Formats: sequence, structure tokens, C-alpha cells
Amino acid sequence: MNKTPYRHELKYVISEAELLSLKSRLSVLMEPDRHVDSDGGYWIRSLYYDDGDDSALLDKLDGVELRKKYRIRIYNFSSELIVLECKSKTKNLCQKQGVIISHQDLEDILAGETERFLRHNTPLLRQFAIALRTSSLAPAQLVDYRRDPLVYSLGNVRVTFDQALSAPVNTALFDRDGLTMPVLPDNQSILEIKYDAFIPEHIIGAVSLRHRTQLSTSKYALCRLARANLLNLSTYC
Repeated sequence: MNKTPYRHELKYVISEAELLSLKSRLSVLMEPDRHVDSDGGYWIRSLYYDDGDDSALLDKLDGVELRKKYRIRIYNFSSELIVLECKSKTKNLCQKQGVIISHQDLEDILAGETERFLRHNTPLLRQFAIALRTSSLAPAQLVDYRRDPLVYSLGNVRVTFDQALSAPVNTALFDRDGLTMPVLPDNQSILEIKYDAFIPEHIIGAVSLRHRTQLSTSKYALCRLARANLLNLSTYC
């Protein structure tokens, strides 16, 4: 299991022009993440879990200081790598626990057959299995986007450009043909910056951090709200 230390996490909505300008400036200072494809990125799909009271969603919208949420993540819509993650946040600090799971593990989780995970030697799987039983967690929302990541070793800085954020209407993890809806306008993306204790000054200057307004809503919340609006509109059709 991989458990990261608490890191700073900043998010901003940027225009297409800003995206192109920032990528041009930062690509001179930073390196592409080693997992990127020939176009400099990859697709991410995350299946988020929430309880019957929508606690993960409402805690975010209400600004609850300490909160966490579970998700199952795949890359490029493939089953080659499946990761169970728990993301904890307090203000602008975040921590992520993750463990690679097998396709059989995933099938058992989706079928609600989690008895064996209660005795698993991986703490995160045990923790997730207990939460599924005691908090009535269930699949709540798929979140799709294309990510272009850049990294810088000093300060463990990671800058990502998340484009084409969309909210599939169903929660079928490997369904690429289901109905989905764009969450942001075509000319908008999300800039994320993660770092440990500090960001080098030349990266702060290149990103113009001091002049930006942070995005307070998560991609999960944005997709849930977009999907809720679609469902509300459909009742009048």
C-alpha cells in the first residue's frame, strides 16, 4: 500500500489560452510524468463512493475541515491497472492512500462480496470493507478527464492540466459508450498544483500563483452537481 505524506493542493480554473501559455512556460522548467503517452498525458476515470446521506459531497460543499472519500481509479479506460484510493483532506492539505487491486477484487467489491477483505492484510482494503458495511457506501459518480502532468523534484512539485472534465450518467467503470455530459465549457480546464513543504520561486512566477483565485469545489462535486442538474431537467422533458 502506498500512503503519501500530507501535501499542499491548489486548484484553479483556467482558460484554453492560459493552458497553452502555462504548458509552454512550465515545460522548459519541469519534466513530463513518466507515465504519459506520446501526446504528454493520459485519461483518468474515477468511480467515487458516497453514503446514503451524500456525506462526501456535502462535507465538501459545506467546507467541513476534515473529510475523506474513497474511489476506484483506472487509466486510459483499461483494466490493466486498477487502484483503490482513499483521499483525506484538511483545508489545502491532502493525503492519499492507494493500493492496486485485481480485476477479481473489483468484481467482488462491485458485487458487495467483501467478507474476505475484512481479514485482508492490506489496511486500506480492510478499512474500505468496514466502511462499505457500516456507512452504506455505494458507487455515486464516475469522473472522467484527460490529464497532462509535469513534475519537479525540488519540493516534490506536481502540476497537472485536467481537460475535458465530464460526468458519465451511469457508474459502469469500463463503459466507454454510456451517456456523459461535459462539466466545464470547452475552453476551460483545471490547473492543479501539489507540493510538499514549498514551491520553488521560479515555478511560482511561471504559474503566476499570487494572482489566481482558487477553485473551492472538487471534480467529484462538480460532476455530482452537473449530473443532478441534468436529472432535474429531465423531469420536465
